[in-house]
Amino acid sequence: MNVRIDQWVVVSPAVFAASLDESAVLLDIQSGRYFEFDAIGSDIWTRIAQPRQVDALCADLATAYDAPLDRIQSSVLTFLTHLAEKGLIEVRDA
Repeated sequence: MNVRIDQWVVVSPAVFAASLDESAVLLDIQSGRYFEFDAIGSDIWTRIAQPRQVDALCADLATAYDAPLDRIQSSVLTFLTHLAEKGLIEVRDA
Protein backbone atom coordinates (compact mmCIF):
# COMPACT_ATOMS: atom_id res chain seq x y z
CA MET A 1 0.00 0.00 0.00
CA ASN A 2 1.33 3.42 -0.94
CA VAL A 3 0.03 6.43 0.95
CA ARG A 4 -1.12 9.17 -1.43
CA ILE A 5 -0.88 12.92 -1.06
CA ASP A 6 -4.68 13.31 -1.12
CA GLN A 7 -5.33 10.89 1.76
CA TRP A 8 -5.73 11.47 5.49
CA VAL A 9 -3.59 9.80 8.15
CA VAL A 10 -3.86 9.40 11.90
CA VAL A 11 -2.00 7.34 14.48
CA SER A 12 -3.48 3.94 15.26
CA PRO A 13 -5.28 3.70 18.61
CA ALA A 14 -3.36 0.43 19.19
CA VAL A 15 -0.05 2.30 19.47
CA PHE A 16 1.35 3.93 22.59
CA ALA A 17 4.08 6.54 22.19
CA ALA A 18 6.46 8.28 24.56
CA SER A 19 8.85 11.14 23.86
CA LEU A 20 12.49 10.80 24.85
CA ASP A 21 14.54 13.96 24.32
CA GLU A 22 14.06 14.63 20.60
CA SER A 23 12.99 11.10 19.68
CA ALA A 24 9.89 8.99 20.19
CA VAL A 25 9.47 5.36 21.19
CA LEU A 26 6.34 3.51 20.11
CA LEU A 27 4.81 0.24 21.24
CA ASP A 28 2.37 -1.53 18.96
CA ILE A 29 0.08 -3.28 21.43
CA GLN A 30 -1.21 -5.76 18.84
CA SER A 31 2.19 -7.02 17.67
CA GLY A 32 4.22 -6.26 20.79
CA ARG A 33 6.87 -4.56 18.64
CA TYR A 34 8.76 -1.41 19.56
CA PHE A 35 9.79 1.35 17.16
CA GLU A 36 11.99 4.40 17.64
CA PHE A 37 11.87 7.62 15.62
CA ASP A 38 14.42 10.39 15.33
CA ALA A 39 13.48 14.04 15.88
CA ILE A 40 11.83 14.50 12.48
CA GLY A 41 9.92 11.21 12.71
CA SER A 42 8.81 12.23 16.19
CA ASP A 43 7.65 15.59 14.85
CA ILE A 44 5.60 13.91 12.13
CA TRP A 45 4.13 11.49 14.68
CA THR A 46 3.04 14.40 16.88
CA ARG A 47 1.49 16.20 13.91
CA ILE A 48 -0.64 13.16 12.99
CA ALA A 49 -1.98 12.53 16.49
CA GLN A 50 -5.17 14.03 15.08
CA PRO A 51 -6.31 13.21 11.52
CA ARG A 52 -4.27 15.19 8.99
CA GLN A 53 -4.46 15.44 5.24
CA VAL A 54 -1.10 14.41 3.84
CA ASP A 55 -0.72 17.40 1.53
CA ALA A 56 -1.32 19.83 4.42
CA LEU A 57 1.14 17.89 6.60
CA CYS A 58 3.80 18.15 3.88
CA ALA A 59 3.19 21.87 3.40
CA ASP A 60 3.55 22.48 7.15
CA LEU A 61 6.77 20.44 7.29
CA ALA A 62 8.24 22.24 4.26
CA THR A 63 7.65 25.53 6.05
CA ALA A 64 8.92 24.29 9.41
CA TYR A 65 12.12 22.81 7.98
CA ASP A 66 12.60 25.38 5.19
CA ALA A 67 12.89 22.58 2.63
CA PRO A 68 11.56 22.14 -0.92
CA LEU A 69 8.00 20.83 -0.94
CA ASP A 70 8.70 18.11 -3.53
CA ARG A 71 11.52 16.70 -1.41
CA ILE A 72 9.36 16.78 1.73
CA GLN A 73 6.47 15.07 -0.10
CA SER A 74 8.69 12.27 -1.36
CA SER A 75 10.22 11.60 2.06
CA VAL A 76 6.95 11.91 3.97
CA LEU A 77 5.04 9.62 1.60
CA THR A 78 7.76 6.98 1.96
CA PHE A 79 7.73 7.34 5.76
CA LEU A 80 3.93 7.22 6.01
CA THR A 81 3.76 4.20 3.70
CA HIS A 82 6.23 2.42 5.99
CA LEU A 83 4.10 3.31 9.03
CA ALA A 84 0.94 2.09 7.29
CA GLU A 85 2.57 -1.21 6.32
CA LYS A 86 3.53 -1.74 9.98
CA GLY A 87 -0.03 -0.92 11.12
CA LEU A 88 1.10 2.12 13.10
CA ILE A 89 -1.21 4.56 11.33
CA GLU A 90 -4.64 4.49 9.76
CA VAL A 91 -5.02 5.82 6.22
CA ARG A 92 -8.32 7.20 4.96
CA ASP A 93 -9.45 8.50 1.61
CA ALA A 94 -10.53 12.13 1.45
